[in-house]
Amino acid sequence: MFGRKPEVIIPKEEKPNPEIDEAKFEALRLENETLKAQNELLKAQMDIVHLMIKGEKSNFSSIQKNLERLSRVKSIAQKSDQCLDVTKELSELTNDLIKSIVSIAEATNRSKDVASNLI
Repeated sequence: MFGRKPEVIIPKEEKPNPEIDEAKFEALRLENETLKAQNELLKAQMDIVHLMIKGEKSNFSSIQKNLERLSRVKSIAQKSDQCLDVTKELSELTNDLIKSIVSIAEATNRSKDVASNLI
């Protein structure tokens, strides 16, 4: 209106910051490790449920393998402070799985007792 042109602000080109890029990469790596850990946990849980349905005592070695897998998953989750919540949940799930294993063992023993009484 008064002959003055509006000022155009041109954004400056951001300079690459290797520290920020490295931090972003590390965050993505940790997220990837967390997702891998969650995937392993789900696989182990599915295996445990499958064994519970079958109720076969010969598969207790598979339960041991699943617990070892859970232990590996837990150690992956403990590598980062950002994974503390995952670690706590894994610990709780491990305890729940151990309780399930004890229940399976007790059920197997009861089945064995019933079978020996039938013989």
